[in-house]
Formats: sequence, C-alpha cells, structure tokens
Amino acid sequence: MAIFRAKVRPKSKQQKVEQGKNCFIVWVKAQARDGQATAEAKFLLENYLGKKICLIKGAKSRTKYFKIIYKYKIATPKIS
Repeated sequence: MAIFRAKVRPKSKQQKVEQGKNCFIVWVKAQARDGQATAEAKFLLENYLGKKICLIKGAKSRTKYFKIIYKYKIATPKIS
C-alpha cells in the first residue's frame, strides 16, 4: 500500500502538480470551501500519477494524505 502526502494550494491562477522533496505540491483554482479544492487536487493527482487514489487523512487541511489503489488504472483515451 503506497501512501503519500500532498500539499494543496487553493485559489491559484493555474492548475499544476509538482513533486517536492517528500511530498507533492498541487496548485488548484478552486477555493478551500466544501471540499472543492480537495476534489480538484484528487483529480489532478490521479491524472498526474495515472492511477486511482483515495483520501485517507486531511479533508479539511491543506496537507492531505492519499493512498494509491492498485486494482484500478485510469483509462486513457485512444486517439485514432
């Protein structure tokens, strides 16, 4: 089971993911209200990693802990 930490920066001008020394840093455009920034960060991290993840700690914090779900992979569309 792979658990990793991500620091979320809400209300950013751009959306991006960077890998820091010991965590991911995720900039999201959404506000830190009603889980909007968390949902957007989860979506961006899933696309960055190419795997499904789930939040295990930090729903109301800027530092979040996610777990990679090995059974599932994100389907990438095939372009003909």
